[in-house]
Amino acid sequence: SSDWIEFEVLNFVDGDIDFPETFETIDALVYLPGSVNLGLFSRYQAEDMIQDFKLNAVGAFLAVKACHAGLKKSGNASITLMSSVVAQNGMTLHSMVGTSKGAVEGLVRNLAAELAPKIRVNALALSLVDTPLFL
Repeated sequence: SSDWIEFEVLNFVDGDIDFPETFETIDALVYLPGSVNLGLFSRYQAEDMIQDFKLNAVGAFLAVKACHAGLKKSGNASITLMSSVVAQNGMTLHSMVGTSKGAVEGLVRNLAAELAPKIRVNALALSLVDTPLFL
């Protein structure tokens, strides 16, 4: 048996796969999708915003929902979602990611209030990270 599950976020968000119900008890959920969607606001279309929001905010919501029963059974579970410093501090060319990560922060705050004290909910709000997406 495995101690963790890795899944392709976009397939999960699009409903192309069923989230495996492998564990009765889940101690931690970490939802860290990676995307870089930078550009001039004037060049984006509504579909760009929808896709970014779907990956970040809707994906986080669905992952928490899929794991909620197992997290409740843990008694000391944690959820970590990915935000960004651009949700609080605007940056040029970051309107898409700033908007979707702001929604993630709203989800984190509200879930933290609703699920406490049995489940801790936090967000990582990083800046630029040296990864292959950043090249």
